[in-house]
Amino acid sequence: MIAYLVLLILFFLIAPFYLDKFAKNTKVGQVLGGIVVCYFIGIALGNTQALCISEKENLDWLNNISTQLFTFCVLVSIPMFLITTSVKDLFRNIAPVALSFFLIATSVVLVSIGVSYWYKGAIAEGNLATGMLAAVYIGGSPNLVAVGTTLKASPSLMATIQLTDVVCSSVYLIFMTSVAKLVLSYILPAYPVFNKINNSADIEQNEPVSTDLNQLNNQILDDNTAEVIKPTHSFMDYVKGITLSVLIGIGLVAIGLGLATLIPDAQGEPNQIVLMTWLSISALSLSTIKWFRTILGTELAANYIMLIFALSAGSVIDLALLIEKGKDYLGFNACIMLGAFGLHLILAKLFRVNVDTFLVGSVASFFGPGFIPQICIAIKNKKLLPAGVAAGVLGLIIATYIGLGISMFTKPWY
Repeated sequence: MIAYLVLLILFFLIAPFYLDKFAKNTKVGQVLGGIVVCYFIGIALGNTQALCISEKENLDWLNNISTQLFTFCVLVSIPMFLITTSVKDLFRNIAPVALSFFLIATSVVLVSIGVSYWYKGAIAEGNLATGMLAAVYIGGSPNLVAVGTTLKASPSLMATIQLTDVVCSSVYLIFMTSVAKLVLSYILPAYPVFNKINNSADIEQNEPVSTDLNQLNNQILDDNTAEVIKPTHSFMDYVKGITLSVLIGIGLVAIGLGLATLIPDAQGEPNQIVLMTWLSISALSLSTIKWFRTILGTELAANYIMLIFALSAGSVIDLALLIEKGKDYLGFNACIMLGAFGLHLILAKLFRVNVDTFLVGSVASFFGPGFIPQICIAIKNKKLLPAGVAAGVLGLIIATYIGLGISMFTKPWY
């Protein structure tokens, strides 16, 4: 068993390199992207492990290891990405991202109430399911658990809602990180890129967020001078820079977890709001110092960590369990998610929200701050990263109260 675990961890660490390379060199991979390819391989791995391991306890243990790994990847990647961004991007994009987030949060509230009324009497404890889903789609999993615990939902219902949420969210995230920008660009306006020469906002191509070592080596942008520097760096220079950046990320996460434990949430668990707020503020503070912002290989390492995240996250999706326990709630969940997405798109069109801001606001609401780096990689626009994380933190703050309110409002229907 230990040998299998070692091989599994090595697979998680090494396979993303080859899967990302496959994505760059094949037409299908170029459409899906490296992250989505890793997701699919992870799902395939997770649902075939039973062929090698028959004991359920061992499978649960391995899934727990995978969960811990992708949680670690999400947490460490946030400060690493934020350190490479500019604080100016936060203030420049906070208003449009906040608008997009407000529109999606409003969409979730209205659609969840509407779907709950449509389903009234068709599913058990529908008002509790509605409140938990509204909470998770405005905030995150901690909000879902908080609503369920407060309203004394049964453990089986909470587990089923979480399971259907994982499946629906995975499908949605694959869409968002693959073809969403291409498709929605025909509906929403392009992202306006600030032009430093004439101080105006022009519509132009976003700067790429690349995982390619040669591109990163030849294109290092100094945010203060907007000049492209083309130094020559050795392999060991990259190793030192990547090691340093990862250690900084781990250090900030360790401090954040300590603070989150000292200030626990209502359930006595480490406070996710405290953790995310610390990671955002501390990393953005370091980004104002050029030495931290220009550590060699930071962005390259953060991108690779997100590939590891996608592979390990996909491996914990149990398709058989979904079919067994979640079939009654899967359609309910999907209706809320698709309905909220559709209404958000209509409102974004009316308010002229650009496509990049729409995507970041949607991910901030549906997935929380931990997934903002992933969408920024997919849309090749890291300028929206600080504002997206801020919107996601706001969602964690307000989502529990909104979920509780919706549960109480829809209770007469069940």
